[in-house]
Amino acid sequence: PARRRAGPSCFPTPAPRAMAAPSYVPQQLLQAVDPDAALFIVDFVAGVLTRAYVQERREERLRELQAKMEAEAAAEGGAKKRKKKKKKADTAEQLEAEREEEAALDAQAARECSVAHAFREACQGHVDGGDISSFVREILRHAASVLALPSQSDVEAVFEGLVCIVFSIQDDDAAVESLIRDMVAELSRDTSPPTAPSRMRVLVALLNVLPSSGECYRVLTAALDYASASGLLADLGRCADRVDDLAARWALDDAQRGELYRRFAAAFEAAGDEARARRFLVALLRLPGLGEDAGAALRLVVASVKSPPADFSARSRVLKLAAVQRLRDAGGDAGAMVELLRVLCEGTLAEYEAFAAAHAGAMEAHGVDAAALLGRARLLALCDLAAERNTIPYDDVAAQLRVDAAEVEAWVVRAVAADLLEARMDQFRREVVVSRCTRRHFGAEQWKVLQQQLRTWRENIGAVIQGMQQLADPVA
Repeated sequence: PARRRAGPSCFPTPAPRAMAAPSYVPQQLLQAVDPDAALFIVDFVAGVLTRAYVQERREERLRELQAKMEAEAAAEGGAKKRKKKKKKADTAEQLEAEREEEAALDAQAARECSVAHAFREACQGHVDGGDISSFVREILRHAASVLALPSQSDVEAVFEGLVCIVFSIQDDDAAVESLIRDMVAELSRDTSPPTAPSRMRVLVALLNVLPSSGECYRVLTAALDYASASGLLADLGRCADRVDDLAARWALDDAQRGELYRRFAAAFEAAGDEARARRFLVALLRLPGLGEDAGAALRLVVASVKSPPADFSARSRVLKLAAVQRLRDAGGDAGAMVELLRVLCEGTLAEYEAFAAAHAGAMEAHGVDAAALLGRARLLALCDLAAERNTIPYDDVAAQLRVDAAEVEAWVVRAVAADLLEARMDQFRREVVVSRCTRRHFGAEQWKVLQQQLRTWRENIGAVIQGMQQLADPVA
């Protein structure tokens, strides 16, 4: 049936605010302030409700047919059930008749769908009355049916069209904020697997079309909470990597940035993504006025202590933070953990062993495995040795790592696997030949060594060029 249309004067039609929407969104949804475009969404949602009702009726008919067949089979008795009967093949006319009957039943079910009819009438009334808020909330009441659609582009298009309608409201920021909150609340209502991925993607997609920084901030925090609750934090990965850019674009103040960093850090900690959690804790402690968070500083220090051996630069940056230095000055178990971080950044294997013996209680209290950390300290000691020499006898490696000579090759393999160095082992000469090594720290002494190496390379290259010129002169 033809759709009823409301005149332009019955529904506000100011120019929509500028926004960037995905290319697949239908043009009529981008101009959703038009009454006809609003009713386009109504028709779409009503169609979803009707199809769901028709499907329910099909399943109900199937259940009734199965029950009838079972009852007939039971009535025939055991003897007839064992008799084999040859079924007459259905003719093309019979199959066509069955299809027509099924289509007629579907059409009848569609006409009987009272939910879709009531939905259309309610939306038409809101459009006729120019009540945008009630119109949007009426559609949100049936959001679960839309979110169950298999086509994600259709789902996102409906919600982006609703955003356009919401922001057609002029001079009533409270109404806009209320509708956006209702939309986010509806999207966050259910964390069960069937619709959770669709809800998560719509929440992220809304960030691309919301023109107001305040709404974007609230939607991002809601999306983060939903991702944590539904186990879909990986779907928010790209937003997490762009948080600094988003905060700058939305002109967030330091308090809002701090809350955002704190939420992301907690979420990634709970999900076991320690690398991203540390990054957000560092960002939090660098904010002016928020670096006094001793709890966040201690969490960062402990996480850095447990980080993989190859995270040299990350550990060094954490150690230099003012909040971490204040934690060290405060002493106690917190100060001991900062000292442990310093040992891993700059100290020797002997220093670590002495620390572990003196602060076993502090390490246990913060969940630091002393035995596992001893292995990492040995790998770091191997890096120090490889940074000094390109060829290292097995006995020297064993002495540096304080292990038996028979274990040297296993430790070299572990260091190579951890991407700490590139080396080969000469078993005949019992030597480790290093081709590349990652330095634990790079200070003034390392700069001097690099300077001397560059000078040596320059002199060698100059000598080669001079020799080539001398060979070329007689020929010329």
